[in-house]
Amino acid sequence: MESIETPRLLLLPSHPDLGEKAAAFYEKNRAFFAPLDPRREESFFLPEGQQTLLRREQEQFQQRQSFRFYLVRREQPGEIIGLAGLNNIVWGAFRSCFLSYKLGEEFQHQGYMTEGVKALCQWGLEKQGLHRIEANIMPRNLPSIAVAKRCGFQLEGRSPKYLRIAGVWEDHLHFVLLGPDEQ
Repeated sequence: MESIETPRLLLLPSHPDLGEKAAAFYEKNRAFFAPLDPRREESFFLPEGQQTLLRREQEQFQQRQSFRFYLVRREQPGEIIGLAGLNNIVWGAFRSCFLSYKLGEEFQHQGYMTEGVKALCQWGLEKQGLHRIEANIMPRNLPSIAVAKRCGFQLEGRSPKYLRIAGVWEDHLHFVLLGPDEQ
């Protein structure tokens, strides 16, 4: 599994060796992510819990079902600052997936997520042969909407009560990025 490189970032594919760093990332940003995430079991925030998830993500990567990457800054590669993934991939005539991403609180508004998402989407469309990448974002999550728009996603509509977040069914805006038709 290959890393993806950008001018300021390395996008590292899921691997159980990232368990401690991933746990530290989630614990550090627990309160910041809580209003935008599903409810989490306590084990999610522990290295062992993250290693279990990372093993599953690694298997899904190898089976081309999902591609999850962890973002680190080139200048400080020992600290995870975010993640981005192409999830629930459907191949065949559809060649579509769902985009997910999150960035630690202290790294917001510095262009890191736009840089990482652009690189991931380009990799998915050009190197993996995806045709359609979908992003579903809560209307109140203005920074995430801005990232999607800067990365070329187009708004297709609104999905009422689309996903259960923090115990509540939340509406989401549905954005799409299409690859070239000749793939």
